[in-house]
Amino acid sequence: MGKQRDAVESAVDEAHAAQADRAAAALVLGEFGRDTYFGWQSDQSRLALAQEREATAGTRGQHHGGRIRAELEPADEAHRADSNLAAARERIADLEGSARLRIVALAALVGCPPDQLPEMTARPLPAISNGLPDDVKIDLIAAART
Repeated sequence: MGKQRDAVESAVDEAHAAQADRAAAALVLGEFGRDTYFGWQSDQSRLALAQEREATAGTRGQHHGGRIRAELEPADEAHRADSNLAAARERIADLEGSARLRIVALAALVGCPPDQLPEMTARPLPAISNGLPDDVKIDLIAAART
């Protein structure tokens, strides 16, 4: 009777351990999925900024070109403008590559090809308030400094 009870208790312990392992794996996979998704969102925000920089660099390059033709600036400014434009385009390529890799990672996580994932929509990052709330009291500020 004792051997049978020990065998049952051992089987129950193994079942609980297996259940704990499955739960831990689910947590790790969920965390990886969230991290990858929010990384993709971050890439999209940085990509939008990089595209703005590219447009600005292109406009500046045109302005420098006009000034150089009018002999108001040295030709070095055109090289600097071209370099800035190339750097902006390189950053865009890096971010697009990073975003694609994250899509592939998410697809692998759920076990489907990347083109079968639901369409992902870039969402703007939340605005961060850098001021104090309207109802802040002087006591709160004083307490924060001590």
